[in-house]
Amino acid sequence: MIVSIGDFTGKYELHTGIYDQGKITAYIAKYEPRYMRELLGAQMYTDFVSDLDQQTNEPKSPNFQTLYNPFAVDVNLYRILESEGIKEMLIGFIYFEYTKDTSNTMTPFGNTVSRSELSKLATSLQSLMYNRYNESVRTFMAIREYILLNWNDFPLGQAVDVQITTQGFAYVSSTNETPVPLSGIVKALSIATAGTGYATNTGVATSGGSGSGLTIDYTDDGSGGVLSVTIDAYGSGYKVGDVVTILDGNDDATLTITSASQIITGSGIEINFTALPIGEILITTLLTAGTGYTTATAVPTTGGSGNGCVVNITDDGAGGVQDITINQGGTGYLVGDTLTIDAGGQDATFMVANINDGEVDSVTIVKAGSGYNIGDEFLIQGGNDTAVFELSYVGIGDIKLYNGREKLFNYWI
Repeated sequence: MIVSIGDFTGKYELHTGIYDQGKITAYIAKYEPRYMRELLGAQMYTDFVSDLDQQTNEPKSPNFQTLYNPFAVDVNLYRILESEGIKEMLIGFIYFEYTKDTSNTMTPFGNTVSRSELSKLATSLQSLMYNRYNESVRTFMAIREYILLNWNDFPLGQAVDVQITTQGFAYVSSTNETPVPLSGIVKALSIATAGTGYATNTGVATSGGSGSGLTIDYTDDGSGGVLSVTIDAYGSGYKVGDVVTILDGNDDATLTITSASQIITGSGIEINFTALPIGEILITTLLTAGTGYTTATAVPTTGGSGNGCVVNITDDGAGGVQDITINQGGTGYLVGDTLTIDAGGQDATFMVANINDGEVDSVTIVKAGSGYNIGDEFLIQGGNDTAVFELSYVGIGDIKLYNGREKLFNYWI
Protein backbone atom coordinates (compact mmCIF):
# COMPACT_ATOMS: atom_id res chain seq x y z
CA MET A 1 0.00 0.00 0.00
CA ILE A 2 1.10 3.57 -0.74
CA VAL A 3 -0.83 5.22 2.11
CA SER A 4 -0.28 4.43 5.80
CA ILE A 5 -1.91 5.54 9.06
CA GLY A 6 0.98 7.91 9.71
CA ASP A 7 0.05 9.96 6.63
CA PHE A 8 -3.11 11.30 8.24
CA THR A 9 -1.61 14.38 9.85
CA GLY A 10 -1.77 18.12 9.25
CA LYS A 11 -4.64 19.02 6.92
CA TYR A 12 -5.62 15.33 6.75
CA GLU A 13 -5.46 14.75 10.50
CA LEU A 14 -7.61 11.93 11.84
CA HIS A 15 -7.92 10.55 15.32
CA THR A 16 -5.52 7.60 15.24
CA GLY A 17 -5.90 6.14 18.71
CA ILE A 18 -5.52 2.44 19.35
CA TYR A 19 -9.23 1.82 18.66
CA ASP A 20 -9.16 3.74 15.37
CA GLN A 21 -6.10 2.23 13.74
CA GLY A 22 -7.76 -0.99 12.62
CA LYS A 23 -10.64 0.90 11.04
CA ILE A 24 -8.35 3.35 9.20
CA THR A 25 -6.24 0.44 7.93
CA ALA A 26 -9.39 -1.21 6.59
CA TYR A 27 -10.37 1.98 4.76
CA ILE A 28 -6.91 2.23 3.20
CA ALA A 29 -7.09 -1.40 2.05
CA LYS A 30 -10.54 -0.85 0.54
CA TYR A 31 -10.30 2.56 -1.09
CA GLU A 32 -6.68 2.84 -2.24
CA PRO A 33 -7.08 0.06 -4.84
CA ARG A 34 -10.54 1.31 -5.84
CA TYR A 35 -9.45 4.87 -6.58
CA MET A 36 -6.25 3.70 -8.29
CA ARG A 37 -8.23 1.40 -10.61
CA GLU A 38 -10.53 4.32 -11.41
CA LEU A 39 -7.47 6.47 -12.15
CA LEU A 40 -5.49 4.02 -14.32
CA GLY A 41 -7.71 1.09 -15.21
CA ALA A 42 -7.42 -2.45 -13.86
CA GLN A 43 -4.45 -3.75 -15.89
CA MET A 44 -2.39 -0.59 -15.64
CA TYR A 45 -2.96 -0.50 -11.89
CA THR A 46 -1.75 -4.12 -11.62
CA ASP A 47 1.45 -3.11 -13.43
CA PHE A 48 1.78 -0.05 -11.17
CA VAL A 49 1.63 -2.23 -8.04
CA SER A 50 4.24 -4.63 -9.48
CA ASP A 51 6.54 -1.67 -10.09
CA LEU A 52 6.50 -0.38 -6.50
CA ASP A 53 9.82 -0.45 -4.67
CA GLN A 54 9.48 -2.69 -1.63
CA GLN A 55 11.48 -0.29 0.53
CA THR A 56 9.99 3.08 -0.43
CA ASN A 57 6.53 2.09 -1.73
CA GLU A 58 7.16 4.38 -4.69
CA PRO A 59 7.32 3.36 -8.37
CA LYS A 60 10.66 2.55 -9.99
CA SER A 61 9.75 3.06 -13.64
CA PRO A 62 10.04 6.58 -15.12
CA ASN A 63 6.55 6.42 -16.67
CA PHE A 64 4.90 5.68 -13.35
CA GLN A 65 7.16 8.15 -11.54
CA THR A 66 5.95 10.91 -13.87
CA LEU A 67 2.35 10.22 -12.89
CA TYR A 68 3.11 9.54 -9.22
CA ASN A 69 5.05 12.72 -8.44
CA PRO A 70 3.52 16.22 -8.22
CA PHE A 71 3.66 18.26 -11.42
CA ALA A 72 2.42 21.54 -12.89
CA VAL A 73 2.46 21.99 -16.66
CA ASP A 74 1.12 24.68 -18.98
CA VAL A 75 -1.35 23.22 -21.46
CA ASN A 76 -2.45 26.32 -23.32
CA LEU A 77 -3.35 29.93 -22.60
CA TYR A 78 -4.96 30.28 -19.15
CA ARG A 79 -4.86 26.52 -18.56
CA ILE A 80 -2.50 24.64 -16.24
CA LEU A 81 -2.59 21.01 -15.17
CA GLU A 82 -1.59 20.73 -11.51
CA SER A 83 -1.16 17.48 -9.62
CA GLU A 84 -0.32 17.17 -5.94
CA GLY A 85 0.88 13.63 -6.61
CA ILE A 86 -0.86 10.28 -6.39
CA LYS A 87 -0.10 9.74 -2.70
CA GLU A 88 -1.70 13.00 -1.58
CA MET A 89 -4.62 12.35 -3.91
CA LEU A 90 -5.23 8.99 -2.23
CA ILE A 91 -4.91 10.46 1.26
CA GLY A 92 -7.60 13.01 0.39
CA PHE A 93 -9.99 10.41 -1.01
CA ILE A 94 -9.52 8.05 1.95
CA TYR A 95 -9.90 10.98 4.37
CA PHE A 96 -13.22 11.79 2.69
CA GLU A 97 -14.53 8.21 2.84
CA TYR A 98 -13.49 7.74 6.45
CA THR A 99 -14.76 11.10 7.71
CA LYS A 100 -18.06 10.74 5.84
CA ASP A 101 -18.76 7.36 7.40
CA THR A 102 -17.61 8.12 10.94
CA SER A 103 -19.85 11.16 11.24
CA ASN A 104 -22.60 8.60 11.82
CA THR A 105 -22.61 5.71 14.27
CA MET A 106 -24.64 2.50 13.98
CA THR A 107 -26.25 1.50 17.28
CA PRO A 108 -28.85 -1.13 18.31
CA PHE A 109 -31.41 1.63 17.88
CA GLY A 110 -30.35 2.50 14.33
CA ASN A 111 -28.02 5.01 12.63
CA THR A 112 -27.21 7.92 14.93
CA VAL A 113 -25.28 11.18 14.66
CA SER A 114 -22.55 11.65 17.26
CA ARG A 115 -22.87 14.59 19.64
CA SER A 116 -20.11 16.31 21.59
CA GLU A 117 -20.61 17.85 25.01
CA LEU A 118 -18.26 20.79 24.49
CA SER A 119 -18.46 21.51 20.77
CA LYS A 120 -20.94 21.63 17.95
CA LEU A 121 -20.63 19.18 15.07
CA ALA A 122 -19.95 20.78 11.69
CA THR A 123 -22.68 20.69 9.09
CA SER A 124 -22.09 19.24 5.62
CA LEU A 125 -21.42 22.71 4.24
CA GLN A 126 -18.87 23.36 6.98
CA SER A 127 -17.15 19.98 6.72
CA LEU A 128 -13.63 19.97 5.28
CA MET A 129 -14.05 16.47 3.90
CA TYR A 130 -15.59 17.87 0.68
CA ASN A 131 -12.70 20.28 0.23
CA ARG A 132 -10.28 17.38 0.59
CA TYR A 133 -12.29 15.30 -1.86
CA ASN A 134 -12.38 18.02 -4.49
CA GLU A 135 -8.67 18.70 -4.12
CA SER A 136 -8.07 15.02 -4.82
CA VAL A 137 -10.41 15.14 -7.82
CA ARG A 138 -8.38 18.05 -9.19
CA THR A 139 -5.22 15.93 -9.03
CA PHE A 140 -7.08 12.88 -10.40
CA MET A 141 -8.25 14.82 -13.45
CA ALA A 142 -4.86 16.49 -13.98
CA ILE A 143 -3.20 13.06 -14.17
CA ARG A 144 -5.90 11.77 -16.52
CA GLU A 145 -5.57 14.74 -18.86
CA TYR A 146 -1.78 14.60 -18.77
CA ILE A 147 -1.93 10.98 -19.94
CA LEU A 148 -4.33 11.80 -22.77
CA LEU A 149 -2.33 14.83 -23.91
CA ASN A 150 1.01 12.98 -23.85
CA TRP A 151 -0.19 9.64 -25.16
CA ASN A 152 2.85 9.02 -27.36
CA ASP A 153 5.49 10.39 -24.98
CA PHE A 154 5.78 7.45 -22.56
CA PRO A 155 8.51 5.09 -23.88
CA LEU A 156 9.07 1.67 -22.35
CA GLY A 157 12.24 -0.20 -21.47
CA GLN A 158 14.16 2.57 -19.71
CA ALA A 159 17.23 1.35 -17.82
CA VAL A 160 16.32 1.40 -14.12
CA ASP A 161 18.55 -0.98 -12.12
CA VAL A 162 21.82 -2.69 -12.98
CA GLN A 163 23.92 -5.57 -11.70
CA ILE A 164 27.70 -5.68 -12.12
CA THR A 165 28.71 -9.08 -13.50
CA THR A 166 32.44 -8.44 -14.06
CA GLN A 167 34.28 -5.76 -12.07
CA GLY A 168 37.39 -5.53 -14.22
CA PHE A 169 40.41 -3.66 -12.84
CA ALA A 170 42.54 -0.54 -13.35
CA TYR A 171 39.43 1.67 -13.65
CA VAL A 172 39.11 5.23 -12.37
CA SER A 173 35.68 6.57 -11.35
CA SER A 174 33.99 8.53 -14.13
CA THR A 175 30.73 10.32 -14.98
CA ASN A 176 28.44 10.59 -18.01
CA GLU A 177 29.91 7.57 -19.74
CA THR A 178 28.19 5.78 -22.65
CA PRO A 179 28.72 2.03 -22.14
CA VAL A 180 29.23 -0.29 -25.09
CA PRO A 181 26.24 -2.58 -25.75
CA LEU A 182 27.25 -6.24 -25.86
CA SER A 183 24.55 -7.16 -28.34
CA GLY A 184 24.66 -10.75 -29.56
CA ILE A 185 28.29 -11.41 -28.63
CA VAL A 186 29.38 -15.04 -28.86
CA LYS A 187 30.06 -16.64 -25.48
CA ALA A 188 30.40 -20.31 -26.40
CA LEU A 189 30.40 -22.46 -29.52
CA SER A 190 30.89 -26.06 -30.58
CA ILE A 191 32.37 -27.76 -33.63
CA ALA A 192 29.66 -28.92 -36.03
CA THR A 193 31.91 -30.23 -38.81
CA ALA A 194 35.70 -30.65 -38.56
CA GLY A 195 36.36 -29.79 -42.19
CA THR A 196 39.47 -30.50 -44.28
CA GLY A 197 42.74 -28.81 -45.04
CA TYR A 198 43.05 -26.98 -41.72
CA ALA A 199 46.29 -26.34 -39.81
CA THR A 200 46.47 -24.75 -36.33
CA ASN A 201 45.97 -20.99 -36.63
CA THR A 202 44.94 -17.87 -34.70
CA GLY A 203 42.74 -14.85 -35.37
CA VAL A 204 40.83 -16.63 -38.12
CA ALA A 205 37.71 -14.96 -39.53
CA THR A 206 34.32 -16.64 -39.85
CA SER A 207 31.29 -16.12 -42.05
CA GLY A 208 27.58 -16.81 -41.74
CA GLY A 209 25.11 -16.54 -38.92
CA SER A 210 23.13 -13.43 -38.07
CA GLY A 211 26.07 -11.38 -36.79
CA SER A 212 29.55 -10.32 -37.79
CA GLY A 213 33.05 -9.94 -36.40
CA LEU A 214 33.57 -13.39 -34.82
CA THR A 215 37.15 -14.59 -35.09
CA ILE A 216 38.61 -17.73 -33.55
CA ASP A 217 41.80 -19.55 -32.69
CA TYR A 218 41.82 -23.27 -33.47
CA THR A 219 44.03 -26.35 -33.29
CA ASP A 220 43.92 -29.07 -35.95
CA ASP A 221 43.45 -32.77 -35.32
CA GLY A 222 46.52 -33.84 -37.30
CA SER A 223 44.42 -34.92 -40.27
CA GLY A 224 43.35 -31.51 -41.55
CA GLY A 225 40.24 -31.22 -39.40
CA VAL A 226 39.52 -28.76 -36.59
CA LEU A 227 39.96 -30.35 -33.16
CA SER A 228 39.32 -27.45 -30.74
CA VAL A 229 38.32 -23.80 -30.93
CA THR A 230 38.62 -20.75 -28.66
CA ILE A 231 37.10 -17.32 -29.23
CA ASP A 232 39.50 -14.58 -30.34
CA ALA A 233 36.95 -11.75 -30.96
CA TYR A 234 33.33 -12.13 -29.83
CA GLY A 235 31.68 -10.20 -32.66
CA SER A 236 28.12 -8.93 -32.34
CA GLY A 237 24.61 -9.61 -33.57
CA TYR A 238 24.80 -13.41 -33.25
CA LYS A 239 22.07 -15.68 -31.92
CA VAL A 240 22.14 -19.09 -30.28
CA GLY A 241 21.91 -21.74 -33.00
CA ASP A 242 23.72 -19.71 -35.66
CA VAL A 243 26.13 -21.79 -37.77
CA VAL A 244 29.33 -20.12 -38.95
CA THR A 245 32.10 -21.28 -41.26
CA ILE A 246 35.81 -21.05 -40.39
CA LEU A 247 37.44 -19.18 -43.29
CA ASP A 248 40.63 -21.23 -43.51
CA GLY A 249 41.68 -24.60 -44.90
CA ASN A 250 39.05 -25.69 -47.45
CA ASP A 251 36.38 -23.40 -45.90
CA ASP A 252 34.26 -26.38 -44.87
CA ALA A 253 34.65 -26.50 -41.06
CA THR A 254 31.57 -25.16 -39.29
CA LEU A 255 30.76 -24.06 -35.74
CA THR A 256 27.43 -23.83 -33.92
CA ILE A 257 26.95 -20.93 -31.49
CA THR A 258 25.68 -22.43 -28.22
CA SER A 259 25.65 -19.29 -26.07
CA ALA A 260 25.36 -15.61 -26.92
CA SER A 261 24.25 -12.44 -25.15
CA GLN A 262 20.79 -11.23 -26.13
CA ILE A 263 20.27 -8.73 -28.92
CA ILE A 264 19.95 -5.17 -27.56
CA THR A 265 17.19 -3.06 -29.10
CA GLY A 266 17.40 -0.01 -26.83
CA SER A 267 19.49 3.14 -26.97
CA GLY A 268 20.36 6.26 -25.01
CA ILE A 269 21.78 4.92 -21.74
CA GLU A 270 24.48 6.89 -19.89
CA ILE A 271 26.06 6.00 -16.58
CA ASN A 272 28.29 7.17 -13.77
CA PHE A 273 30.51 4.55 -12.21
CA THR A 274 32.77 4.40 -9.19
CA ALA A 275 35.90 2.29 -8.97
CA LEU A 276 37.83 1.20 -5.91
CA PRO A 277 41.12 3.11 -5.48
CA ILE A 278 43.99 1.54 -7.41
CA GLY A 279 46.57 0.24 -4.97
CA GLU A 280 44.50 0.76 -1.82
CA ILE A 281 45.85 -1.56 0.86
CA LEU A 282 43.36 -4.11 2.21
CA ILE A 283 45.41 -6.74 4.06
CA THR A 284 48.87 -6.62 5.61
CA THR A 285 51.35 -9.10 7.03
CA LEU A 286 53.49 -8.01 10.02
CA LEU A 287 57.19 -8.53 9.29
CA THR A 288 59.04 -7.01 12.27
CA ALA A 289 57.47 -5.99 15.61
CA GLY A 290 59.94 -3.14 16.18
CA THR A 291 60.64 -1.33 19.45
CA GLY A 292 59.23 1.57 21.43
CA TYR A 293 55.66 1.28 20.14
CA THR A 294 52.41 1.77 22.09
CA THR A 295 48.83 1.13 21.06
CA ALA A 296 47.70 4.01 18.82
CA THR A 297 45.30 4.97 16.01
CA ALA A 298 45.87 6.82 12.72
CA VAL A 299 49.60 6.22 12.62
CA PRO A 300 51.26 7.22 9.32
CA THR A 301 53.57 4.93 7.37
CA THR A 302 56.47 5.34 4.96
CA GLY A 303 57.79 3.29 2.09
CA GLY A 304 56.25 1.21 -0.64
CA SER A 305 55.11 2.26 -4.10
CA GLY A 306 52.17 4.40 -3.00
CA ASN A 307 51.21 6.95 -0.41
CA GLY A 308 48.58 7.72 2.18
CA CYS A 309 48.49 4.49 4.16
CA VAL A 310 47.52 5.08 7.80
CA VAL A 311 47.21 2.26 10.33
CA ASN A 312 45.94 1.49 13.81
CA ILE A 313 48.33 -0.56 15.93
CA THR A 314 48.16 -2.61 19.09
CA ASP A 315 51.37 -3.11 21.08
CA ASP A 316 52.50 -6.45 22.50
CA GLY A 317 53.25 -5.08 25.99
CA ALA A 318 56.98 -5.03 25.37
CA GLY A 319 57.22 -2.14 22.89
CA GLY A 320 56.64 -4.18 19.77
CA VAL A 321 53.67 -4.09 17.38
CA GLN A 322 51.39 -7.06 17.79
CA ASP A 323 48.50 -6.22 15.49
CA ILE A 324 47.83 -3.87 12.55
CA THR A 325 44.51 -2.76 11.09
CA ILE A 326 44.07 -0.41 8.14
CA ASN A 327 42.76 3.04 8.98
CA GLN A 328 43.24 4.51 5.49
CA GLY A 329 44.43 2.27 2.69
CA GLY A 330 46.05 4.99 0.57
CA THR A 331 46.62 4.51 -3.17
CA GLY A 332 49.30 3.32 -5.56
CA TYR A 333 50.67 0.41 -3.50
CA LEU A 334 51.64 -2.99 -4.87
CA VAL A 335 51.35 -6.44 -3.32
CA GLY A 336 54.71 -7.22 -1.71
CA ASP A 337 55.55 -3.61 -0.83
CA THR A 338 57.23 -3.22 2.57
CA LEU A 339 56.10 -0.27 4.73
CA THR A 340 57.48 1.10 7.99
CA ILE A 341 55.20 2.27 10.80
CA ASP A 342 56.17 5.87 11.49
CA ALA A 343 56.19 5.77 15.33
CA GLY A 344 58.13 4.17 18.17
CA GLY A 345 61.64 3.25 17.06
CA GLN A 346 60.75 3.56 13.35
CA ASP A 347 61.61 -0.12 12.94
CA ALA A 348 58.27 -2.01 12.80
CA THR A 349 57.51 -3.14 9.25
CA PHE A 350 54.74 -4.92 7.40
CA MET A 351 54.18 -6.25 3.91
CA VAL A 352 51.22 -5.47 1.64
CA ALA A 353 49.35 -8.73 1.17
CA ASN A 354 46.27 -7.58 -0.80
CA ILE A 355 45.05 -4.39 -2.48
CA ASN A 356 42.11 -2.93 -4.34
CA ASP A 357 43.02 -2.56 -7.99
CA GLY A 358 40.49 -0.20 -9.58
CA GLU A 359 37.60 -2.67 -9.68
CA VAL A 360 34.27 -1.12 -10.71
CA ASP A 361 32.29 -0.95 -7.50
CA SER A 362 28.98 0.70 -8.47
CA VAL A 363 27.09 1.88 -11.55
CA THR A 364 24.47 4.64 -11.49
CA ILE A 365 22.15 5.40 -14.40
CA VAL A 366 22.07 9.08 -15.35
CA LYS A 367 20.19 8.72 -18.66
CA ALA A 368 17.74 5.84 -18.84
CA GLY A 369 17.31 5.66 -22.61
CA SER A 370 14.49 3.40 -23.82
CA GLY A 371 13.77 0.12 -25.56
CA TYR A 372 15.94 -2.04 -23.32
CA ASN A 373 15.22 -5.46 -21.82
CA ILE A 374 16.21 -7.12 -18.56
CA GLY A 375 19.47 -8.97 -19.13
CA ASP A 376 20.94 -6.55 -21.69
CA GLU A 377 24.71 -6.43 -21.14
CA PHE A 378 27.14 -3.52 -21.46
CA LEU A 379 30.90 -3.07 -21.37
CA ILE A 380 32.35 -0.15 -19.41
CA GLN A 381 35.28 1.28 -21.35
CA GLY A 382 38.46 2.16 -19.48
CA GLY A 383 40.73 0.24 -17.15
CA ASN A 384 41.39 -3.17 -18.68
CA ASP A 385 38.14 -2.97 -20.73
CA THR A 386 36.56 -5.98 -19.04
CA ALA A 387 34.02 -4.49 -16.58
CA VAL A 388 30.51 -5.58 -17.56
CA PHE A 389 27.08 -4.86 -16.13
CA GLU A 390 23.61 -6.04 -17.09
CA LEU A 391 20.19 -4.49 -16.66
CA SER A 392 18.34 -6.12 -13.79
CA TYR A 393 15.17 -3.99 -14.18
CA VAL A 394 13.75 -1.86 -16.98
CA GLY A 395 10.88 0.58 -17.03
CA ILE A 396 7.29 -0.57 -17.45
CA GLY A 397 4.04 1.41 -17.52
CA ASP A 398 2.44 1.02 -20.94
CA ILE A 399 0.17 4.05 -21.27
CA LYS A 400 -1.67 2.29 -24.10
CA LEU A 401 -3.26 0.16 -21.35
CA TYR A 402 -4.83 3.26 -19.78
CA ASN A 403 -8.52 2.73 -19.05
CA GLY A 404 -9.20 5.34 -16.37
CA ARG A 405 -12.51 7.07 -15.90
CA GLU A 406 -13.58 10.66 -15.44
CA LYS A 407 -14.36 11.89 -11.94
CA LEU A 408 -16.65 14.79 -10.98
CA PHE A 409 -16.35 17.31 -8.19
CA ASN A 410 -18.73 17.13 -5.25
CA TYR A 411 -21.60 19.56 -5.81
CA TRP A 412 -21.46 20.78 -2.20
CA ILE A 413 -18.53 23.06 -2.98
